[in-house]
Amino acid sequence: MPDGLTVTLPERSGRTVGSVGNIGRMSRAACVLACCALVALFAAALPLSRLAHQSLNAGGGSIPVWLSAAFAVPGAVLAWRRPANPLGWLTLAGAFFGELSEDASYYTVADYGLRHGRLPLGGVALLVQPGWAPAIVSFGLLVLLFPDGRLPSARWRWLVWGYLAVAALWMAAVDLDAVRDDLAGTVHRTLEPAHLSVWVSDHRGS
Repeated sequence: MPDGLTVTLPERSGRTVGSVGNIGRMSRAACVLACCALVALFAAALPLSRLAHQSLNAGGGSIPVWLSAAFAVPGAVLAWRRPANPLGWLTLAGAFFGELSEDASYYTVADYGLRHGRLPLGGVALLVQPGWAPAIVSFGLLVLLFPDGRLPSARWRWLVWGYLAVAALWMAAVDLDAVRDDLAGTVHRTLEPAHLSVWVSDHRGS
């Protein structure tokens, strides 16, 4: 056997192992960042819910905090231990967007519903509030790829691409609707009566 082969194969093997190790470190770093972002969103939910005079179990604009946390924990474990499996990342994405939407809902209610738009960054919260849409899309992909993170066959790819195309159009329409509400000021009329009644009932009981 020529000497060139005995030198080249170990070099290629070392490069492959090194690249795999780098991908693993990057995946774990991404998992840590995602978990930190989720913890920050979970921690913000309590003061934001109080600012909006709502319960953490309300889930009026998205899903309750405890439900997002129930998805975040197994998603983080799977993303950490099996970074090549998309199910963990999709579960984390669904939990992230769901909780982002819930926090934005609290802030939108506190700003437009109770304080007539006097809080800062109310428009940003209104635009972020439809985060429930990408959360639903993530969970839809989760169903398609369950249980091993792969499609049943290559013929299912057209279904996934079609699903993503329709989902992209739907999410764009949802966001445009939020922009329209912000520009037209209809969010004041939409949120104010219901949540002011909640505020009045809370203060009557105190």
